[in-house]
Amino acid sequence: LFSAAYFDYARYVNPNTGKRCELEEIIELIAYQKYWNTLLSGQVKALGFSRWKRKFIKDYLRQASNTVSFKRIFPKTFQPNTHYVVWGNKKSKQRERLQQNQQTKLWRMEDGFIRSIGLGANLIRPLSLVLDDQGIYYDPSKPSRLETILNSIQLSDDQLLRAKKLRKKLVDHQLSKYNVGEAEDWPEIPAGKTVVLVPGQVEDDASVKLGGCGIYSNLALLQAVRKNHPNAWIVYKPHPDVMAGLRPGKISAIELQELADSVIYQLAMPSCLDRIDEVHTISSLTGFEALLRHKKVYCYGLPFYAGWGLTHDRVKCARRKKILN
Repeated sequence: LFSAAYFDYARYVNPNTGKRCELEEIIELIAYQKYWNTLLSGQVKALGFSRWKRKFIKDYLRQASNTVSFKRIFPKTFQPNTHYVVWGNKKSKQRERLQQNQQTKLWRMEDGFIRSIGLGANLIRPLSLVLDDQGIYYDPSKPSRLETILNSIQLSDDQLLRAKKLRKKLVDHQLSKYNVGEAEDWPEIPAGKTVVLVPGQVEDDASVKLGGCGIYSNLALLQAVRKNHPNAWIVYKPHPDVMAGLRPGKISAIELQELADSVIYQLAMPSCLDRIDEVHTISSLTGFEALLRHKKVYCYGLPFYAGWGLTHDRVKCARRKKILN
């Protein structure tokens, strides 16, 4: 009866891909949903989220076993056995009290790797989110769930194959964080020059403030790259949010002329990465995108992908012990 009902007569479709699949794949998906249903059961309170985020945040957190509510400010007292979700890693006395409360569970949320088609500062809904119960991936001062996973995980052959396929798909489809860009001429570069891409960042971004490790501005980064590589051809690409005037981090035209050989404004990041030899960055996700394309990456700060033997690092992190490849 079981064989007839579940193998012979039933047909299965993966809800993520829309393609036909086998029962084993459906069981794996159901098990994963059950895991999160158990992990986030009970009361889930999202604190300090702006109104435009609340609809998709509720969709993201909602499980059959929980109720999700929003509070504009941190409460004076915290309820026991309750999940509290906060955005990012901004310091506050209330958050410190929440973190020290042993009867509650603190989760930090942040944009994921593939963020959107368009800029985050333009209030475009993210396509992926990170939920972390230990820290947050861009704060190297303390462990994060991602760091713990990378230190301890042993991937199966099936997982390694899935990871390789995913990497190939991201590269083949020219996907990046914001997926913005237009046609732009690439500069003529003298033969024999090492081409270095320096991606600009938003200077008040938490990944720079927490992971800059002494280099906290685009100008300081560009100065360090020029000093360390005087003969390289340096291509600087401003961050799109900075170009749009939405966030700080602009370098004056005079300083750019002195430090960079070329400046690229509109060309999509994957197209830039196809044309360069190395990426030099504070903590930009561009460094991770470059690793996916087997480019050399020099980290002047301490992003989540540094310290694992994949990058050339100015700063070390003693907690990151595993060598990845």
